[in-house]
Amino acid sequence: MGKLSLVFAIHSHQPVGNFDHVIRQAYEDCYKPFLDVVEQYPHFRFAYHISGPLLEWIEENEPEYFERLRALVERGQIEMLSGGFYEPILASIPTRDAVGQMKFMNGYIKKNFGQEAEGFWLTERIWTPNLPYKISEAGLKYTFVDDTHFLYAGLGDDELFGYRYTESEGHRLAIFPGLKELRYSLPFRKGEEIIEMLKKWADDHGDIVVSYADDGEKFGVWPGTYRWVYEKKWLKNFLELLGANESWLNVILPREVIRKYPASGRIYMPTASYEEMLKWALPVKSGKKMLRVIRALEEAGLYEETARFLRGGLWDNFLVKYPESNVMHKKMVFLSERTVGVEDAQRAVWRAQCNCAYWHGLFGGIYLPHLRHAIHRNLIDAQKIIGLGHDEIDTAFFDFDTDGNNEVLWHGKFLNIYFAPAQGGRVFELDFVPSSYNLTNVLTRREETYHDELKKLAEEKDSGEEVKSIHKIQKVKQKNLENWLIYDHYCRGSFLDHLFPENVSVKEFRLSQITEMGDFIEKPYQVIEHRGEGNIAVLTLRRIGYVFRGGKKEELVVEKKFELKDNRLTVHYKVDGRSIETHGLKFGIEHNYTLHTGTDPLRFIMLHANESGSLFKEMPGKMFSHQGVTGWEMINEWDGWRMVCGADRDFELWHFPLETVSHSEDGLEKVHQGSCFLMQWPLSVAKNGVLEIVLTLEVEQYS
Repeated sequence: MGKLSLVFAIHSHQPVGNFDHVIRQAYEDCYKPFLDVVEQYPHFRFAYHISGPLLEWIEENEPEYFERLRALVERGQIEMLSGGFYEPILASIPTRDAVGQMKFMNGYIKKNFGQEAEGFWLTERIWTPNLPYKISEAGLKYTFVDDTHFLYAGLGDDELFGYRYTESEGHRLAIFPGLKELRYSLPFRKGEEIIEMLKKWADDHGDIVVSYADDGEKFGVWPGTYRWVYEKKWLKNFLELLGANESWLNVILPREVIRKYPASGRIYMPTASYEEMLKWALPVKSGKKMLRVIRALEEAGLYEETARFLRGGLWDNFLVKYPESNVMHKKMVFLSERTVGVEDAQRAVWRAQCNCAYWHGLFGGIYLPHLRHAIHRNLIDAQKIIGLGHDEIDTAFFDFDTDGNNEVLWHGKFLNIYFAPAQGGRVFELDFVPSSYNLTNVLTRREETYHDELKKLAEEKDSGEEVKSIHKIQKVKQKNLENWLIYDHYCRGSFLDHLFPENVSVKEFRLSQITEMGDFIEKPYQVIEHRGEGNIAVLTLRRIGYVFRGGKKEELVVEKKFELKDNRLTVHYKVDGRSIETHGLKFGIEHNYTLHTGTDPLRFIMLHANESGSLFKEMPGKMFSHQGVTGWEMINEWDGWRMVCGADRDFELWHFPLETVSHSEDGLEKVHQGSCFLMQWPLSVAKNGVLEIVLTLEVEQYS
């Protein structure tokens, strides 16, 4: 029988912007009790990565935890792992930020725990072949990936032990493969079974090094694990089993492996992540096809043999799958270039590089409004620190989102407004700068691959002593959730132009059941005028479009002129329908804004009713329709702002809450994303076939 050296590495993380009570619960259920147990077993030595956002929370709220960590480092039980401080996807942020974040983490570890970091945690194990070169200035020597990466490179199952070197342009990096069988077993299988697994590897392969690297939250945060790991004493029993088998089983730190054992060879891995991530990154249609292929292979008994040759997408696909993610990413890149050398602004951009809000898989990710809000808040904070738009409105016209079309960006002291002329002339971002708040931080309702399974799922309760891996848990958190599986056929934004029949309702609008009679949504508008001077900016957009009715195509021209001055946006609409029959048609202007909740009494909507001359209150979680409205207000007492939107002529106002269905670690759930408003007028009220409307939108601080 050979001797087995076990490298044990865990990674604990909480996103930038996560709720304090969520982090507190994770600390009480996982981070603290894990340390309580391992302190009692000095023979259990492990590598520990704690992300920057979590370190900052612990430092502020539980400083004693730092003292305990330092003591374990000093007695040689813990090796602290570095990484991008705010847990970015290293391959998808500017190189200067990747290196800067890692150097910052190195210094933080040295200052607080007295150790020079040698290895780093690779966020979401997202690997690209140029990574060794990209992060070479950070001075780190090794990282962990999944064994999947090694299999994608063509290695066999018996070549997944020890570590290997890779390089990029001569910059070398050691790579440890974390074994899937261990990831899926700890802590879900009994300790005795895991010891037998390790023993078999030692019997079959002789003296080997085996690596385990996975999320620390599996030890208390994942559903059912607190009871299993601590109350049922799984962790205590497992550590005692490790100690009882020290004659052949040695738990070793990764830095010691590199010093003691030679590398197993070189490796060049393709762009990859863990296999679930590669599936999640695929577009829905391709994701469904991949699932069908996997099922067919499983039925034929071929999946285990062929999985290494079956790869999904790559992380960057999320920037296509979710345009809202791409907007955050491109704004981060835009501001990164402008904050170099300005420490506070650079730190704000780094916080905005935290990966969690940019993608979606098993966890909520981009579907969680508070995580997106944190990204936007930090980006606006960075803008304020460098004074962009403070003295006068900064205007730009370039391909901001890299889709081949130019966008218009206005940065001001009070409002930022981003326009996409090629996508219906829509406003895709409107920020109230004093409150660092993106009012348009909503998410389009989209199909997800797992939605097909929703109607088949039922509430489940686990039974027995063993808990299921989170990857196997499927449950629905609310009844009748399938009723919210509604999909938008365009990307949400504001100042979107609709043509509807007069005999439709807000309910049909919410259900995406109304057929557009015009071709203005997501169609290109021509930039007629764009200028900025001092605290005033002007943009005029025009589209010569068509109305489709009765098999005929009739010309309709929509022109909208935006004028921004300080905190007030005025929009002059001119809808020229002189060449069409306007009877039976309604022209609508859609807006999408968010209060981040549908029920909080401190965040609500007030309507101006012309017929009564008074205000009345509505909640953003309610669908409603009102005639004779002259304007509405969104009031956010929590974040201290009020938006007032009105028009120079009465209108019918529709409103419904934007709600999505997404997967989280607790199951499928409905999430409030924001409010959709539609202001509308019959085209028949137009004078001489031309409908002219003046809209005003003003945002101010509120207390």
